[in-house]
Amino acid sequence: MRTLASSIVLAALSSASGCVEPNLGAAPFLCNEGVPECPDGYQCDRSDSPAVCRRQGSLPPRVDAAAIPDAGSPDTTTLVDLQSFDTTSPDQSTTSPGRVVISEFLADPEATLDKVGEYLELFNVGNTAVDVNGWTLKDDGSDTHQISAGGPLLVPAKGFLVLGAASSANGGVNVGYVWENFFLSNNEDEIVLIDGSGKVVDRFAYSKTAGFPLNPGVAMSAKNPLADKNNASNWCEEKTAWPGSAGDKGTPGQPPGCQ
Repeated sequence: MRTLASSIVLAALSSASGCVEPNLGAAPFLCNEGVPECPDGYQCDRSDSPAVCRRQGSLPPRVDAAAIPDAGSPDTTTLVDLQSFDTTSPDQSTTSPGRVVISEFLADPEATLDKVGEYLELFNVGNTAVDVNGWTLKDDGSDTHQISAGGPLLVPAKGFLVLGAASSANGGVNVGYVWENFFLSNNEDEIVLIDGSGKVVDRFAYSKTAGFPLNPGVAMSAKNPLADKNNASNWCEEKTAWPGSAGDKGTPGQPPGCQ
């Protein structure tokens, strides 16, 4: 049995005065189609094509704020530079609780074996850290794993936590927790995340027949972690290897590098 790793992959920095909001990169997330959602403190800027999320109050002068669609109730943040775009609905406060979603996965590592190199990334789109200890990862078949970290396992506010198949010899992924009895099929599978109360907080299915490239050694990142993840067009392939990678491409624990 593998030992569960207890370190948390944080995308936030800390200082003597407490946690500060992380710099999540330069490329903004795309707004959702239909009912756009953007993280807390941000709103959809449809003056760009495609529309992107920008920090509230930083929209270019040419944008008519009245033309920005209502984003519903996005208790969310995003995987990209929160300093350059806005992802909050105009009627949404910036004090919403945490909400954890799946934002990246590598189902078919090439630099190492699948049984040690697979990973997925969780992202907290809210303003409050979320403890995922006791939550469950599963698919629609027999794979299931209840997270048992031996204590709190936090996904920081507007931060990341990487879960993986192994903590070493895994292709260079810095994982915050190691799962057991959970596997990501190379060709088609489902990823379901269930909280401690039994509520499904995120789920999607992926397959090559549905348009997911699923190329060996290439992670898939959500363009917007709040969009329909069953739609392959809402995902993109990572183009570069992360620092420390043995050759596979992805951004585990970091904002996405593709759009």
